[in-house]
Amino acid sequence: MCSIDMNNVDVKDSDMIDAKQVYITCNICTGLIVDGAQTRVVRCIELDTDIHMRYTRIFYLPVEVQFLDTVEFSITTDLLKPAVFEVNKSSKGGVGYVSMTLHLKRC
Repeated sequence: MCSIDMNNVDVKDSDMIDAKQVYITCNICTGLIVDGAQTRVVRCIELDTDIHMRYTRIFYLPVEVQFLDTVEFSITTDLLKPAVFEVNKSSKGGVGYVSMTLHLKRC
C-alpha cells in the first residue's frame, strides 16, 4: 500500500469504542510479522485527526496468488475488532471518506 487518506472520519471498533490504531490486511499477500507471528497486515496506522499519508518507502510483499481477480482489504482496530467508520460529528457538513492506493510490481 503506497497511500491512504482518511478524511473527516472517526474510527471506532464494533463495540463503538474509539480506536487509537488500525491494521490494514489484504487477502492476496503474506503481510508482515507482528508479535512473532506471520499476519496479512500490510500497514499499521496510528490515528489522529485526518490521515493523508503517501509512503515514499514502499514495502513490496509477496503475492500469494497466481491469478488476481479480487483484492480485498479489511481494517481492524488495535483491539482486533472490525473498524467502523463514521463521519466526524464535529465537522460542519463535511463528507467523510477512506481511500487507499495499492501498488503492484512484477518481478
